[in-house]
Amino acid sequence: MKRVRGKARRAAPCNAPVLIEARVKLLHVLQDKKVRCIGEKGERTADVCIVAVTNRGELLDEVATARFREDLYNRLGVLLLKTLALRDRQGDLLLLIERRLEKLDAERPGGDQKEPSPQVKSLLLARPHPGSVREFHSALLRAFVRSPGTTIDEATVREGIVERRPDRVDLLGKRLGADFELRSLLADVARHYLERALTETHGNKTKAAALIGFSNYQTLTNWPRKHGVET
Repeated sequence: MKRVRGKARRAAPCNAPVLIEARVKLLHVLQDKKVRCIGEKGERTADVCIVAVTNRGELLDEVATARFREDLYNRLGVLLLKTLALRDRQGDLLLLIERRLEKLDAERPGGDQKEPSPQVKSLLLARPHPGSVREFHSALLRAFVRSPGTTIDEATVREGIVERRPDRVDLLGKRLGADFELRSLLADVARHYLERALTETHGNKTKAAALIGFSNYQTLTNWPRKHGVET
């Protein structure tokens, strides 16, 4: 968010010309260590250390498709640290659920404390949470507000979960080369939808087969075994 004359203005999308121009200016600062403030004619020395973050899994893919400047990437990418996505931190999810609900309970003094049902915990543990902690917290908040009693049930959580369509650009725009494996990519897609279908149907193969377009549950039998999905 940028504040202009006391009013908040939302930043433009990442592919907007204004941000592309801003990247050029940032590169100038990093290379020449100089910056020109608004309203000034001369430049000032800017000896700064920049910490940059991104939610893009592979920023090099953005560089390869010219959606991010390679020279700026080389300037920023001095020390690279990669944090695990929430879906890869299963051991932290139950703790995050407890801490988030404790905070929500504390914000409404005098109210009954709300607890998630076992089915809710299983549902949240099984989801990939592509929006990471923000999405995770928002789903819990929506369920917390909508639950009339002291127990947060599975149906309430499902109503508050925002389902995403597969990102066609990320899926089809991957960089070809030594690290690219088509069979591995197809297996990941199959595994993702098999796990979702089995989770949403609580392991009922007949219903899971119907969700992913298989004619009967027998067609589904070998797929989880082939792709390492537990049933």
